[in-house]
Amino acid sequence: MVALSWPLALSASVYIIVSVVSLQVTSIKNFRPVFPASSVPLFRSGAPDSDLASLTNFTIFDLRNSDEINLPDDYIDDDVDNGVTIVNRPLLFPDRVWSDVRDNEWTLVECVTSEITSIFSSSSYSKSLYSTLENGGISSLYRVILRTSVKEVNEVINEIISTSITSKNPILINCAKGKDRTGLICAILHLLVGIDDDIIILEYSKSEGNLNEDRTVNYKESGLDWSKFRGSPSIAMVDTLDYIRSEGYINKLNLDVDKLNDFKIIINNNKQ
Repeated sequence: MVALSWPLALSASVYIIVSVVSLQVTSIKNFRPVFPASSVPLFRSGAPDSDLASLTNFTIFDLRNSDEINLPDDYIDDDVDNGVTIVNRPLLFPDRVWSDVRDNEWTLVECVTSEITSIFSSSSYSKSLYSTLENGGISSLYRVILRTSVKEVNEVINEIISTSITSKNPILINCAKGKDRTGLICAILHLLVGIDDDIIILEYSKSEGNLNEDRTVNYKESGLDWSKFRGSPSIAMVDTLDYIRSEGYINKLNLDVDKLNDFKIIINNNKQ
């Protein structure tokens, strides 16, 4: 992957704003501003693969794993014909996820029982892991993602902040649906600039109506029933904000203080 490089930072006072009021990309699921009250061109969405042509000059931070992306390999970390730059920053790592579920989501009894059953059946061990994550629901999934990708979350947050400061071009943050991995990154960005919890929860919850997912249809992949993680209920973000604070998660991120202050100024000084 090609690391981003940034030119000399623009002063927040001369930051060039691209009008976002007239920008509508209806063909991309869950497309909307990260900061609706600000004119800063920072957006979020589901997978944009089918309509890159509408994203002229965007820098796209794609949080999906490479096997989820339906684009030619040479589109990643490179410029597409219409000036789109795609930066792939995955946040979900299966090996880390299942180790974390075992170490942090299982009770002692579950851990001992599963270790014993694994002697006789490895499939029973895997099913226990899947069942634990499914039963924990979205809140559990978000805890696991945050715990297992601190380095990657730090990297993408720093890159988004730096690109927002130094580039006049619009930015898009996306994953498959624009609600889980994207929702976590946007929630952290909201916390960093001091947005109230009620607004963070409201913005997260908008994905429910935007996606209109059918919860009655089961969808299993690699043994996990992903239908258990549909929707964007308020309680999932309430739990996540509680977790972020209780774990001092923001302090674990190695953020550039000066750039973070510039980012706050840009967001808060460009209210619509």
